[in-house]
Amino acid sequence: MLDRVLLELGCGRKVRLLEAVGEKYRLALGLDYELPRELSSDGSWAVIKATAQRIPLEPQSVDVVASIHVFEHLADPGAVFAQCHRVLRPGGRLVLFTANKWFPPIALARIFPNRLRTALNKLVSTTPKYETFPAYYRANAATPLRQMALGAGFTVQQLGYVSDHPHYFTFSVGLYRLAILLERSMQKRDYLSRFQNFIFGTFIRV
Repeated sequence: MLDRVLLELGCGRKVRLLEAVGEKYRLALGLDYELPRELSSDGSWAVIKATAQRIPLEPQSVDVVASIHVFEHLADPGAVFAQCHRVLRPGGRLVLFTANKWFPPIALARIFPNRLRTALNKLVSTTPKYETFPAYYRANAATPLRQMALGAGFTVQQLGYVSDHPHYFTFSVGLYRLAILLERSMQKRDYLSRFQNFIFGTFIRV
């Protein structure tokens, strides 16, 4: 991979992915619209302050685009698919990991306004307010993700649901036990798999 270029959408303030894999690529870039004034790089990665809707890179200049917990926050995910297709070389991959809008706790939370979701998130996960962003969930199910990817010119290599340990309910013994039972049920029954916590997808740029 040392001759390849990686772009991470929404790299965040701590650039964990870039630090973990940056040295495996010829160039590892992180993109985010909120970045500290200074980030200390070891030289294996660099960051760009921009939005995913307007990626300031040349066409066909990237081999891999990675997106972790970003697509739920996109107001126009179709435009981001188009931007990823533009910057990827033919045969390049978009790899994304995002929340599933039909996961029961998320489906329930979507009823509430962002201000209340922010307060609840801080209560159950101690996440600071500045790290809780508006969520739209406009591409957060397998069908819309597939449609947007195909519409942007990708082929779908892999797309499915992923389960996770319900650590977000550890503040309540009763809710935690209920969440464990729910996770086990979704893993054992195929018809419940669409309600699992996350979606993982790999898309090939044609």
